[in-house]
Amino acid sequence: MEYTSPAHKGDLTPVDGYILQGPVCDRAAIALEVGMDKLDKSVATAKSMIDSGRGLECVPRDELPGFMQGSPISATRWYALGASEYVFPPCYVLHCVGSHD
Repeated sequence: MEYTSPAHKGDLTPVDGYILQGPVCDRAAIALEVGMDKLDKSVATAKSMIDSGRGLECVPRDELPGFMQGSPISATRWYALGASEYVFPPCYVLHCVGSHD
């Protein structure tokens, strides 16, 4: 944020814009939308596909949350987004807000 300070006007090369990012827990965000049980079931399907050598195949639409059903996603990618062992600890969203089951 220091770079954005008006105090540096003229001292630094100007930029067209900034991208601000913050920590986000994909698993928690998805669970807020669909509930942890549905997410875990969906992730288990992806894990089964991966274990049977089908990790690059698309997860069946009926196994995905409604907001994802129009976007093909491989079992490997879905597992990486939703599996508990891929959560960057600590997952504050889950602990502070909880799911909307």
